[in-house]
Amino acid sequence: MHKTWKIAVTGPESTGKSDLSLALQAVLEGSVWVPEYSRIYLEKYGPSYTCKTLDTIAAGQWQSIQDALASEPRILIADTEMTVMKVWSEFCFGHCSPFILDLYARQDFDLYLLCDADLPWSYDPLREHPEKRGELLEWYKRSLETAGRNYVLISGSGEERLQNALAAVRHKTGL
Repeated sequence: MHKTWKIAVTGPESTGKSDLSLALQAVLEGSVWVPEYSRIYLEKYGPSYTCKTLDTIAAGQWQSIQDALASEPRILIADTEMTVMKVWSEFCFGHCSPFILDLYARQDFDLYLLCDADLPWSYDPLREHPEKRGELLEWYKRSLETAGRNYVLISGSGEERLQNALAAVRHKTGL
């Protein structure tokens, strides 16, 4: 049995989380990628959502991560996790469900790569609030800091962003 290093890629919308997490998975040997469950869910059921919908999405994301961990990978890279669910719930609805708060408290990633809002907005019908990314970034920082999570702000574009993320991962894991 070996340790699985758990890396979360998190942050506001249109900050390159999916691209970065896939790029990391491509270069980190023995890694598995867990996709963003909310995208899968909303593409299937439509873009509108409620607090209860967010609980369903959170459960799907949590289960996807648990399923990936069952294969005992060397590195798990999650394209979003419960920080996203918590911040989005609080931002959109003014509160977060006990269900999401419980999952947020229980998740135990070794490192959170917080994607900076320094990339241009890329329109997607499932994305919202392009003008609020800077504000949302502060919500993410506050949430991670309050919970005592180990995070690194990842800035830059393209290869620079990937190299910044790899440096943070290697510093934390020694890989």
